[in-house]
Amino acid sequence: MPLLVNYSRPIACALALHFALTTSAIGAEIEQPSAAEIATFSAEIAPFLKTHCTKCHGPEKQLANLRLDGLDAATIDRRTAEKWHEILVRVSSGEMPPDDQPQPPAASQEKLISWIGSYLARADRVLQSTGGETVMRRLNRAEYNLTIRDLLGVNFTPADDFSADSSAHGFDNVGAALSLSPLHLEKYLSAARMLVSEAIVTGNAPPRKSWHFEVDEAANKQVWLKEKGDAGRERTYALVEAGNNQSANGMIRLRTDGWDKKVGFRAFKFPHPGEYLVRVRAAAKVPDHATTKQLALAKKQQELDRDLEKAKSDDERKRVHERWDRYIWPQFRQHVETDSMYHYGPPRMKMTTQEGVVLAEVDVDAKLEEPRVYEFRFRIPQASDGIKICNNYNIPSVLENFAIQGHDDFPRPELFIDWIELEGPVVDSWPPPSHQKILFDSPNRSDEAKYVREVLSRFASRAFRRRVTEDELVKLIALYDKVRPQKDSLEEAIQLPLVAVLTSPHFLFLVENPEKNEGSRELSDFELASRLSYFLWSTMPDERLFRLAASGEIRKPQVLASEVTRMLADEKSQAFVKHFTGQWLSLRKVGTVVPDQSLYPWYDEHLERSMIGETEAFFAHVLRGEGRVTDFLASDYLVINERMARFYNIPDVRGDQFRRIDAPAAAHRGGVLTQASILTITSNGTRTSPVVRGVWILEHLLGDPPPPPPPNVGDIAPKVPGIDKATVRVRLEAHRKIESCAACHAKIDPLGFALENYNAIGQYREREGFGYKGRIDENDPKIDASGKLPDGRAFADLAELQQILREDEAKFLKCFVTKLSTYALGRGIEFSDRALIEQLASELKKNDGKLPSLIIALVQSEAFRSR
Repeated sequence: MPLLVNYSRPIACALALHFALTTSAIGAEIEQPSAAEIATFSAEIAPFLKTHCTKCHGPEKQLANLRLDGLDAATIDRRTAEKWHEILVRVSSGEMPPDDQPQPPAASQEKLISWIGSYLARADRVLQSTGGETVMRRLNRAEYNLTIRDLLGVNFTPADDFSADSSAHGFDNVGAALSLSPLHLEKYLSAARMLVSEAIVTGNAPPRKSWHFEVDEAANKQVWLKEKGDAGRERTYALVEAGNNQSANGMIRLRTDGWDKKVGFRAFKFPHPGEYLVRVRAAAKVPDHATTKQLALAKKQQELDRDLEKAKSDDERKRVHERWDRYIWPQFRQHVETDSMYHYGPPRMKMTTQEGVVLAEVDVDAKLEEPRVYEFRFRIPQASDGIKICNNYNIPSVLENFAIQGHDDFPRPELFIDWIELEGPVVDSWPPPSHQKILFDSPNRSDEAKYVREVLSRFASRAFRRRVTEDELVKLIALYDKVRPQKDSLEEAIQLPLVAVLTSPHFLFLVENPEKNEGSRELSDFELASRLSYFLWSTMPDERLFRLAASGEIRKPQVLASEVTRMLADEKSQAFVKHFTGQWLSLRKVGTVVPDQSLYPWYDEHLERSMIGETEAFFAHVLRGEGRVTDFLASDYLVINERMARFYNIPDVRGDQFRRIDAPAAAHRGGVLTQASILTITSNGTRTSPVVRGVWILEHLLGDPPPPPPPNVGDIAPKVPGIDKATVRVRLEAHRKIESCAACHAKIDPLGFALENYNAIGQYREREGFGYKGRIDENDPKIDASGKLPDGRAFADLAELQQILREDEAKFLKCFVTKLSTYALGRGIEFSDRALIEQLASELKKNDGKLPSLIIALVQSEAFRSR
């Protein structure tokens, strides 16, 4: 399919006719081509293909893995129809035949397009009668964890230890890719046993205790925390440590995150597994930019003084002064004046277990004169023996500051810790909610047999996401009856049938009525509730959805619309934001290739998480209906937090929460193409990659991925003289001279060039740096971000390309709808789904690009309500 279709071409009428035909009625009997169609194929179409197509797409050569010499007028199947559709769009866009080949007369092109339009209309009527079919699929890891949370009410994520899910069509919730291995079965059984034993409790609530750790007392030494035992003896509880840090203002001052700069306690035995409260009294001291600059210059002066002290003569001291005045001082003054790294934010308190499991991270914004207590609640791993805290604020070490940046008197955000308190295990009610979810109050509580039947019926129905059958219930009760004589209580005996439920295919798979599992059909009410819930929440239906399914109300279009609005407003929809953007935009790749620290020292953990958070927050903004889907292409606003604002050199944004701001023109930001997350994953950790960026745009925004490269083709032609010192554009121009690469790179490279003003971690730049560690010198070449699309339209920079993309938004809308439908349906989008995609894209445009309206139209569609 082409990059962009220029609808001003004379053949636009024929193309419009084709789209009208593809939305015609479906379900007709298989049709045979008319005599006129066969005659036209023999006289006009076959000769056209032979003259203009089969030289590159025939028996001797199959560019883009496409062979056309076997096409005829009668064959109708998905693969053949997709080939004809490919020809239609390539020819109508002017992309084919290539410019360097003989061009067919306009009349011949119009006959070809008209004939293909008739063929595809017939193919639609035939192929759409079968429809796309969603296969039974296993819950992926994220869905399993969230379902366990909502089913049992326990705060565990056991699937994190399962093997990674495979994906198909770009998503890991597509049934065709979610196989089940023997290892999976072992993991599921082990997880089920652990989860049930944690969810159901016996005996009294564990005692809640508290401990207070005065970190300041451990300054420059270690202090044992002790407590009197029952018999008056002292019992050791923990070793309190302040690390290699100094005491100030009655607190411990943390400046860096070095291994010996952490505070906390260890050698501590948590009395019971569970959730604990941790309170930390903390404060911060953050020098402003003027103070930072003044102190940094003073520190640099000390470096000059040392150089002068080492000089052994007046001539040598004179040369030192000349070197500093000419090179070092001007460079350093400009550095501390302009580099955004010195516009400090608050110190970042990072709390981990002694084993390194991250428990919490937060910016500490309390002033030194007004310390504040920061409270966290989390489940502490039972194996942990303590907690440690560090200041995780990163100041890059670069050429200009590396000699002074690590010194204790170099200005930087400082974190102050007064004390740490631990309290727990925290039990809000006893028995806990997980226990009460399963073993609820009931009038049948006094009759064990009736109560067990009621418990297993309710639990299995919720776990299977439908009414449990009598046969299934009888088998579960039989398991209980078998083990009950060996157990002291109902609570212990009930665990075996519960484990059986959690390892049943009806829980592990999104089963769509096994009695009706053949062929395409309408979903039942409970199946529809599950499909809706796993689409928008990645978890099981809640009680309201179950009630609507039980009553049959869920099938009504107005009820589906109302439920979509309700579900998107629920915090559970954050799972949709995370998992859809993580795969559609490849956000999951952020951090898989860590940028070279010597080239990009600004990149740190907080920035990495904020990059992901920015794109997710931007999507959530559109999902709430506060933006338009086309804002992904270009927008006049950003959704950022303070960390991203510092990175983008945008002032006056405070706090770690993401919020919408107007995009400053000087920031050169707007839309996902300018977001650091996307720019980072489309680079290789050391430099930008216009090819990867161009392919990313084609695949993720335009739905037009290029074919795989020919075998044994490297990045750059290796024998081009001077290629190692050439700009990226020049290097790729050399690459395009390779015949096997030219056609695809003509489509890919211009898109990638448009993003060249952004380096490998997304910082904006005007020049490509060839200095030490990629530094930009004034004589380095200015970046040329211009390009020309295959249809002839040119652009000078990214802003102009974004304008072209927005003018031709139909291509993007169709791509976005396809991605969303794949995720929602749990299957790939086929040729027979084209009418659905066209209809949804049209609805989206009609509703001013509002995403909630698209989701409502999708869940009301026949495809969503069928399997």
